[in-house]
Amino acid sequence: QQLKVSSHIVHSLPLHQACVLNQTEVVLIDANHCPGSVMFLFKLTNGNVLLHTGDFRATKSIQQCQFLMESHINTVYLDTTYINSRYDFPSQEAVIDFVKDCTLKHLTKNPRTLIVCGAYTIGKEKIFLSIAEMLNCKVFVSKDKKRILDCLESEEILQIIEINDPVLSPLHVLPMNKLNIEVL
Repeated sequence: QQLKVSSHIVHSLPLHQACVLNQTEVVLIDANHCPGSVMFLFKLTNGNVLLHTGDFRATKSIQQCQFLMESHINTVYLDTTYINSRYDFPSQEAVIDFVKDCTLKHLTKNPRTLIVCGAYTIGKEKIFLSIAEMLNCKVFVSKDKKRILDCLESEEILQIIEINDPVLSPLHVLPMNKLNIEVL
């Protein structure tokens, strides 16, 4: 819907399961980047094995992926956006803990603080889910954002979403371009 791609040309494939398409075996491996992001492992008919990473977050689960461990990969198409050693990002867990600590600190000072999470079309779900769980609250999102979140088919997300009344939640998710003083 969002991308205006005809549904008859989109075919969903399962994660971590070999599928054969046009005589080529393909495995989708969770890229741990944002919901739905995957790496593609292709086993070609000539015996070559290719890995296309796209955006991914290197974690132990990826290092221990059975399909990767059992494959002799001939070619890797690697996303090298942040491969420079000057980038040293904390783990996702460390970032989530930091955000939760900051949130608690500010809520302790002013319990009526509105918590706003900026998000792209997809992404940042782990952040706002963790805050909502910590505060035991709903998350206010726009109807457009809810339509996108519905596509994730995540019961965890769907149970905490509020779209009717922003006053019912101290936690709002807004598009990144709405994070400015005029809108807030």
